[in-house]
Amino acid sequence: YHIPQLDNLKVSRSLIDSYNIEDIELEPILFQSGYLTIKEAEFTDFGAEYVLGFPNHEVRISFHDVVARALTNKSDILVEKKSLLKSLREADIEQFRTTLCSVFASIPYNNYTRNQISTFEGYYASIAYVYLASLGLDLRVEDPTSTGRIDMTIQTGNIIYVVEFKVEGKGDALAQIKEKQYHLKFMDQGRDIYLIGIDFDSEKRNISSFEWEKV
Repeated sequence: YHIPQLDNLKVSRSLIDSYNIEDIELEPILFQSGYLTIKEAEFTDFGAEYVLGFPNHEVRISFHDVVARALTNKSDILVEKKSLLKSLREADIEQFRTTLCSVFASIPYNNYTRNQISTFEGYYASIAYVYLASLGLDLRVEDPTSTGRIDMTIQTGNIIYVVEFKVEGKGDALAQIKEKQYHLKFMDQGRDIYLIGIDFDSEKRNISSFEWEKV
C-alpha cells in the first residue's frame, strides 16, 4: 500500500461504510478506528465523495510510528528517529545516509519472500516516508513542479531537501533532479537547498548509491 496517499485520500461513501469483514479494504479500517477522519465532503450525481486525512499532528506521527515498528519488527525506533531528525536539522547528510542504511538493513528478510516487492521504487520510498513522517517535519511526496514531480521534499528550519529515489538506477537519481531542475521551485525562499539522489539495489535491499549536492 502506498502509505503517503493517506494524507489526502479521496474515497466514496460506500468504501468508508464497508463492514464486510471477509473482504475489507485498509481505508475503512483506518477510518473506523479513528486514524483517518473526513476533511472534506463533495456531493455529486454519483453520490458523496470524501477526502480523508489524519485528524491531527499527533495521530499522524503515532500512525507512522506504528507502521515503522511493524516493518522492522522493532519495539522501539527512537534511536533511528533521533538520528534522522538531528541529521536533517543540522544538514549532516552523511549521518542521514548512514541512518537510512541502518533502517533498511533492519527489515527482516522474510518480508521479501514470495514477492517482488524489493524491485519496486514505491516500496523503498514508502519506508523512507514512514520514518520521516514520524518526525513531524513538513514532508511532501510527488511534489509538483513545471518539469515533473519531486519524489519527496523535506523542509525543516532554514533547510529544504529535494529527494529522488531510484531502483537499479546506477546513480541516476541525482542526475534526474538536476536535469529537471526541481530545485528552482524553491530558489526564491532564501533557504539552503540540498539535492539528494538515492538509488537502491533490489538484491541487497538497501541503498547502493547516495549522492548529494548543495545549491
